[in-house]
Amino acid sequence: MPKRKSSQSPTLSNEQLVAGVLSLLEKNRFRIETIRFYRRFYARFFRFLKEHGKTAINHGNIDAFLRHLGVAPNGSSGDIPYHYTMRAVLRRLIEFKQTGSFPLRKSQSPPIPVCFEGFFDSFLKTQKEKRAITMSSLKQLTYTLRLFLDFLHKKRVKSMGDAKPEHVKEYVQERQGKYGVRSALHAVSHLKILLRLMMVQGIVSSDFLEAIPKIPDIRRKRLPNIWPSEAIQKLLNVIDRDSPLGKRDYAVCLLIVRYGIRIGDICSLKYENIDWERGVISIVMQKTRKGIEFPLSEEVGLALIDYLKNGRPKISDNRFVFLQHKAPYGPLNRGYNIIHRHRIVAGIILDSGGSTGPHSLRFTLATRLHESNTPFSAIAAVLGHSSIESTRVYAKANVAMLRKLALDCEEVSNG
Repeated sequence: MPKRKSSQSPTLSNEQLVAGVLSLLEKNRFRIETIRFYRRFYARFFRFLKEHGKTAINHGNIDAFLRHLGVAPNGSSGDIPYHYTMRAVLRRLIEFKQTGSFPLRKSQSPPIPVCFEGFFDSFLKTQKEKRAITMSSLKQLTYTLRLFLDFLHKKRVKSMGDAKPEHVKEYVQERQGKYGVRSALHAVSHLKILLRLMMVQGIVSSDFLEAIPKIPDIRRKRLPNIWPSEAIQKLLNVIDRDSPLGKRDYAVCLLIVRYGIRIGDICSLKYENIDWERGVISIVMQKTRKGIEFPLSEEVGLALIDYLKNGRPKISDNRFVFLQHKAPYGPLNRGYNIIHRHRIVAGIILDSGGSTGPHSLRFTLATRLHESNTPFSAIAAVLGHSSIESTRVYAKANVAMLRKLALDCEEVSNG
């Protein structure tokens, strides 16, 4: 009888494994940026194995590597989407080692119905010209718009003029029924931004916004992640301010830490938003479309000047303050990993299971203001909230700290 072929792949070196994974990604037309991320992340993983005297590529060593990066094995670090991405990237390495392949899970956007093609192209063109939102946000909104237009087409709606507010409610309920609460919350978040932009263009009325159903956000039940003051200072100190990239990251971090500005608004900051004579930074926030001014402190001003003079790529025709430091040197469109990258380098591990990204630093600023008995109205003005109810959520962290203090006092009295 002829020998049965083994289904197990031949033993491959680390370099061959990485080359095989990247080749499969290229064949399936993954983005160049994604492939570069895989290559860099694998290099970090293999450096970790070598430094710790490990050789096996298995789930145990993957968990050890992720713990080294500050990600708990159960994924409770809150670094969404980072810890999911890290685990998936490493899991594909194991799958390729075992089978010579791995399942591809690229989300496919539905095609634009023919009756909506003109509207879709016109709407996107207007947003790109106005640069009302960052490119990463526009990509997310494009996906949401495709899903919504596909839903309308299935409901036999042939134009946006025929759409009704009831369709918005049905769309969100369908998302929740098919994919759960988290998917519905994402749909609501993107749909609100989308409909506000459409309202500005006179495409829909305010009734569409009011028709969006309220979905209980289970994430709000988790206590927010608050950074200790020494951890924030450690984050700022670890940034290499002698390098052009470090000068940019330091200025970005200061804007978040000192003013609580959202990362999307920082990415959209232009030269004209900084009034050096008056000493203020003026922006119109993308989320609320509300104008707000921040006093330009000496610390932040010096960091901005240092970056603009000595760190920013010399692109004369680009009015955005913060740029990518790789060709084609476009505006910074994804600043979320800046905090994450320097937090890992600084070895900062936060105890809570909440977010540890830019929004957690904004959350920290609001909590510190609340601790110092700053009125909610003043905190709302600093953060640019359109409703004071949005600000009240920051009281949760302070209540938790008071509860911890009470327990500590009780332990002392009992001792």
